Amino acid sequence: MKPKKLFTQLFPTYSAISLAGLLILILISRFTYQNFYFQETKKDLRQKARLIEREITNSLITNQYKEFREVVKTTAVLSDSRVTLILTDGVVIADSAYDYIKMENHIDRSEVAMALSGSIGEALRHSPTLGEDFLYIT
Repeated sequence: MKPKKLFTQLFPTYSAISLAGLLILILISRFTYQNFYFQETKKDLRQKARLIEREITNSLITNQYKEFREVVKTTAVLSDSRVTLILTDGVVIADSAYDYIKMENHIDRSEVAMALSGSIGEALRHSPTLGEDFLYIT
C-alpha cells in the first residue's frame, strides 16, 4: 500500500478550517453592517424630524391644518421618508402616504407612548396601513 502524500492528508482539513473561518467572518460582517445601517437610519430619521418640527409646530399653533398637511407631503417627498403627525390623544391628523382620515388611533403604539413620556420613541415593525416593515421614530 502506497502512503498518502502530506498534501492530500492536510488539504481537506485546512480547507474546512478556512471555509469555516470565512463563513464566520461573513456572518460577523453582515451583522455589523446591519447594525450600522440601522443606527444610521435612526439618526437620519431623528434629524429629519427635528428639521420639520418647528414648521409643523407653528402651523399647529395657528390651526393652519391645510398648510401643515402640505408641509408633511412636501417633506416626505424631499426626504424620501414617510411622515405621520399624531396628536397627544393618538389621533392621526396628517400622513404622507395614506389618507389620515382612514387611519386608526395610534395611542397604543409603543413608540407613541415613549414620545408621550418625554423620550424619543422608536419601533421596528410591520405597518398595517401600508403592509410594509418600517422603522418608526417619534
